[in-house]
Amino acid sequence: QFMANMERQTELNILVDFGSLLDDGWNPRSTMPPNITESNIGDLLDELCHSMKIAYRVVNKNTIELLSIEAEKQHRDVEFYNCAKILEGPLDINQMIQLLRQSLQAAGFTADDMRAYYANEIDCFIVLAPQSIQRTIESILKRLEQL
Repeated sequence: QFMANMERQTELNILVDFGSLLDDGWNPRSTMPPNITESNIGDLLDELCHSMKIAYRVVNKNTIELLSIEAEKQHRDVEFYNCAKILEGPLDINQMIQLLRQSLQAAGFTADDMRAYYANEIDCFIVLAPQSIQRTIESILKRLEQL
């Protein structure tokens, strides 16, 4: 019922990978946490997944998939992150990479969870990782832009 209401209110299609979630103890009759209060879909998904200890990934602009954390780690996306604006500030490339590495480690991610390369000629990070890591990287880089 919760997912059906969420689909109606957000006009998203929500796919549920019950195969992976069943392995983690969830099923179609599992109860949603009662304290979900976020008003925008991104924050709602983050809070929902955090409280249920599951993950989500964006399939396309109208579709998300709920799945186990282990199943989400099996999916890899490639993203390009333009770092030119960050490097215009007080950070050089080595400092930026070090801050990014430290922030990812503090968030619980390891080098085995992703592959990242810096392309000097275009001032971009090229990252191959699950979407949960991509969202974290995007958030960290946005904060670094504000230094």
